[in-house]
Amino acid sequence: MLLIEDDISFAIGVEMELENMGVQNVILAHTEQSAIEMIETIKPDIALVDIRLNGDSENLTVSKVLKSKNIPFILMTQYKEEKLYKDITRLAPLAYFSKPLDYVALKYTIDSYFQSYALGKKGEDLVGNLNRDFLFIKKGNKYLKVRFDDMIFVQAEGNYVTIQTQNAKFIIRGSLKKSLQLLPEKMFKQVHRNFVINFHYVDIYDSENSQLHLLDYVIPIGRSFKTIIRGLLKSNN
Repeated sequence: MLLIEDDISFAIGVEMELENMGVQNVILAHTEQSAIEMIETIKPDIALVDIRLNGDSENLTVSKVLKSKNIPFILMTQYKEEKLYKDITRLAPLAYFSKPLDYVALKYTIDSYFQSYALGKKGEDLVGNLNRDFLFIKKGNKYLKVRFDDMIFVQAEGNYVTIQTQNAKFIIRGSLKKSLQLLPEKMFKQVHRNFVINFHYVDIYDSENSQLHLLDYVIPIGRSFKTIIRGLLKSNN
């Protein structure tokens, strides 16, 4: 979570409360400029934003940037912001809190967002959104967030698919076709009827044996995909 608050002592108190709620990796930004830089670099899952940064009651720039990046955010203020009400409504924050914060209500808002985003339709094992840089994968009774950058390949095995990441392997119900629809096209390519790979991990193209080497994994290339692979390799040279 990105916490954007110019009152440093208040921000530290909020950070402690968020960590007590179980929110991980809370990152602080105290100015509009630093907030925008962090939005661009770390791409937070969610943000908690003070409307008045440095006392400016007429500026919703940070909130507008978050909105443009499809990053959900919660607004907070210690003032009545009647002049900004229409703009705030148009930006559609997850919630709007007055200070001092109601931490029970804040926890409910955060938990509700992640629960609704992760669960998707009942019974789905893979839930994603191409506007974000991650998806949720069901493991047991939990949904774990996995970033696209960490995914090496997806393999079809009957009615199941295996998703191999740098640190784990997930076996879930589903099809390769449906999995591919949830993955960014610029990063993931189908190279075989049973394999979709993250092209960023390709180390070796073995044309003689029709294979691709991704880290320690060897992936076969289907006959109908050879032309596509050669085109991709040329475009990346």
